[in-house]
Amino acid sequence: MQLDPRSKMAILLWCNYILLSQAQGSLEAITVVFLTFLFVLARKGKTGGTYLFIYSVMLVTDHYVIDQVAESLSMVLIFFAVSLRLLLPCMMAGTYLMKTTTVGELTLGFRKLRTPESILIPIIVTVRFLPAIKQDYQHIRDAMKFRGVFLSKGDMVKQPVRFFEYIIIPMMISAGNTAQDLTVASLAKGISRKNKHTSIDRIGFKTQDVLCLGLLIVFVYLHQAL
Repeated sequence: MQLDPRSKMAILLWCNYILLSQAQGSLEAITVVFLTFLFVLARKGKTGGTYLFIYSVMLVTDHYVIDQVAESLSMVLIFFAVSLRLLLPCMMAGTYLMKTTTVGELTLGFRKLRTPESILIPIIVTVRFLPAIKQDYQHIRDAMKFRGVFLSKGDMVKQPVRFFEYIIIPMMISAGNTAQDLTVASLAKGISRKNKHTSIDRIGFKTQDVLCLGLLIVFVYLHQAL
């Protein structure tokens, strides 16, 4: 099942609303289960199941573990089980949006929302930038392994200075070049033109989008009522 990008943006806005209003309890749990269900429908059940497992661990820690440990350790667990738990729905919604939406669909969705070009261009460049940085990091790691450096992740912890020198600095240089290349590529494709843009992607509200937005309205009502 594929949702319209604008429906996914609405889900992300709802999760941010939960974060800002610090809504916890049953509504938070319902939202997490709802997002997990969307992952399953999008054939990303493994990702959704991982998030649901993490949320369950946080919930159990908050209700049953924190009161049973020493005060010094409880502060760390509170940060993990309460503070980070508030961010989890936003992380799930963001992951769902990125994993199930192409850049073309996202661009078209923003254009249908009449998003100004000054906002649209940085968003699209950023969306393309993150996967490129991940790929650059993997290339640097492979090069280091080929030279017999940082063969395991534990070596990075044991040798932080060499990690900074061999991994972080090359990534910073690569990130600057990648950002410049992506900006030039976006402008070369005419993304900043003021005329009407065409797209090979097709998006539109369907039955599943109406149901999804209807559920979000119900969630808002429940939040106001509870």
